[in-house]
Amino acid sequence: MKTVSTELESLLLTAPVVFLVEDVLTKEYLIRIWQPDDKYFYILVAYGRESVRAVTHDLRTAGFRNVFGLIDRDFGTCNYDSWIQVLSNEAVFILPVFEIENYLLDWDALSHSSTDFFQERNVDEVAERAFRFAEELLWRFSCCRTISTIRGHLVADFPSFPGLNIRSRRAVLEYIVNQKWFTEIESRVHSFIDKEKIRELIDNSIELTKGYLESGTWKAEFSGKEIFRMLRGYLVNKKYASSEEMDLDLAKKIGDYQHEQSTAPKELLALKRLILQEVMNL
Repeated sequence: MKTVSTELESLLLTAPVVFLVEDVLTKEYLIRIWQPDDKYFYILVAYGRESVRAVTHDLRTAGFRNVFGLIDRDFGTCNYDSWIQVLSNEAVFILPVFEIENYLLDWDALSHSSTDFFQERNVDEVAERAFRFAEELLWRFSCCRTISTIRGHLVADFPSFPGLNIRSRRAVLEYIVNQKWFTEIESRVHSFIDKEKIRELIDNSIELTKGYLESGTWKAEFSGKEIFRMLRGYLVNKKYASSEEMDLDLAKKIGDYQHEQSTAPKELLALKRLILQEVMNL
């Protein structure tokens, strides 16, 4: 049975690497920092982490072993330490930073790019403003982490779609009620009804988030997208296009600068080499 369209099959058979990412910004940034080897990568935007996972899985299962994916870590766990094993298995790499925009928090690149927007800022000004933005996000980010923790507990082991052997109402019911998630959901929900439990989660989140600010690791652990957008507004200080387009323009400039200055993130450059070496052996 044919599993992909003729056009997609042609791409999968001719492109050395088909690489799925979550959004256009990630694609355009990688194209720039992976020069000149970007010519070996056909980067497809899947619009969301679950789509990246699903499409990568389906295409590799169909025999296209030159397909790989990259997703943000967000509040989850990265698999950076096992990228070599990931390469030949699920082939979806999880960033060691919160999201791709964290790599755009490059004070030198941002300062250099600011001259193109008639708002020249030196490196110290950019770094200071970014830290102030991060401090302003302390409570919001702690709230997001708390909500993410609660959601993680409630939907852990959430049922995936069944195979093709579901052929009756009874089969549907049995498939759902026999899931570990179903048998535990009542106790999981009950554990979060208590306000004291929520307060405890908030306190833990605040302590962790403050620790990131104090240790300087907030550049990797905070939401890079939020701080990057604040910095873009600070540097550009005028609206010449949509927010998304202006974010993209600045991300491109940063990627070009990092490539020219040989300061692109070492883990992303290592990922490029790892994938190219893998496909050479196919």
